[in-house]
Amino acid sequence: MRLRVGVNIFVKRTFMKNKIRLLLFRSFFLILLLTAFAFRGMAQSCDPITGPQLKQLLQNMGLTAKPINDAGKPDKFEISNEYNGLNIPVAAEISASTNYIWLTVNLGAAPADSATKGIQLLRQNFAIQPCQFYVTSKGALMLGFAMENRGMTSAVLRRSLDMVLKRVADTRSYWQ
Repeated sequence: MRLRVGVNIFVKRTFMKNKIRLLLFRSFFLILLLTAFAFRGMAQSCDPITGPQLKQLLQNMGLTAKPINDAGKPDKFEISNEYNGLNIPVAAEISASTNYIWLTVNLGAAPADSATKGIQLLRQNFAIQPCQFYVTSKGALMLGFAMENRGMTSAVLRRSLDMVLKRVADTRSYWQ
């Protein structure tokens, strides 16, 4: 009889240990599962966006992204903007390396070889950074801003677009 009682106690202890292990395993698995679902959808993608995604992002912001037929740049879009009484068309495009999104504004023909005007524009580069004035190979004066094509959201794009528009308006006396 004594042996049987000892075996029963051993069996009950083993059964209880296994039951506790199973309960702990289920609890751990449930916590792991809930944690995975809690963070799902919260992480922001840091992948670079493509041309069609840029167009969609601009449209989601309520802007009209008109394609610009520029040789070799099928994903370049023009966005019309009104800022401080100026009609400012901004071009948005993804760089050839896909590492940057450029926002550029054509300010017209670059000033004729006027050293004074050129120096004034160069000095303004310091004031308007991270934007910059530059002259294209075709002689157009541009204001441009390159932002990293990583983790792009409509809020980041809107902030950058507003900054470019403000810089164009603020430097009007230098390029007009």
